[in-house]
Amino acid sequence: MLTSLQNSLVKQIRKLHSTKERHKQQLCLLEGTHLLQEACVVNYPLVTVCCTPEWQTDHPELWEAACSHSDRVEIVSKEILAAIATTVQPDGVVATAQRLINQTQVPFTGLVLALETIQDPGNLGTIIRTAAATGATGLWLSDDSVD
Repeated sequence: MLTSLQNSLVKQIRKLHSTKERHKQQLCLLEGTHLLQEACVVNYPLVTVCCTPEWQTDHPELWEAACSHSDRVEIVSKEILAAIATTVQPDGVVATAQRLINQTQVPFTGLVLALETIQDPGNLGTIIRTAAATGATGLWLSDDSVD
């Protein structure tokens, strides 16, 4: 179990609180059970999954799925989880994942959204959910938008 803030993995994940560092490491943070579930459902490439012992006990099937989708899994203390999470009250799990940037020239068909300088993660989430509900097939974000 990881309990030290001086652990190199803990330091690396804490650096991901900065947009600049997320871009530099080409990683993003996935915080919470729901995001981890969705990542596992679509086989999103996870790098690291960190959870508390309580979360692991409460979510054995998701823990097993996360283990099979991740390069590294770690059990961490509640204090470490609080330090690596950006949420005020994390629910027990934080993962890192590769930032996949679709640079292909495959054209989207149907409704596609192009968004510029979206700064609020909540607003982007609302836009994504609305786009999905209306059948949008693609989403483009400018480089200066929220992750």
